[in-house]
Amino acid sequence: MKKNDAIFLCLILGIALAFFLYQRFAIKQDDSGFVVVERDGNAEERYPLSEDCVIRLASELGNNTLTIQGGKASVTEADCLDRICMKQGTIDKNGQSIICLPHRLVIRIESGEEDSVDGITGS
Repeated sequence: MKKNDAIFLCLILGIALAFFLYQRFAIKQDDSGFVVVERDGNAEERYPLSEDCVIRLASELGNNTLTIQGGKASVTEADCLDRICMKQGTIDKNGQSIICLPHRLVIRIESGEEDSVDGITGS
């Protein structure tokens, strides 16, 4: 490996790191994003991502607490046995969802924007 090869390799790695950090930490404000709460396939409520709030989602099947903070939504409390909905983390991009099967609850992000392609598959 020669000196120019090492410089070229460092340059390529630096550019790749810059793109990664930009995608990972770039702050995207989307005022058109909503959190849609569905139960049994029927949309019940819509909450804007731009407003911080805590919502208690109660039904005969159980209770969940939806927290919207900083443009991200998450389930912070649930009384189901597995609590997988709490472990799914935060969502903030169009099409992402949190699902609680015992409570038949789907929380998803809906936005007017189309997201860019994040993967390509070929045959």
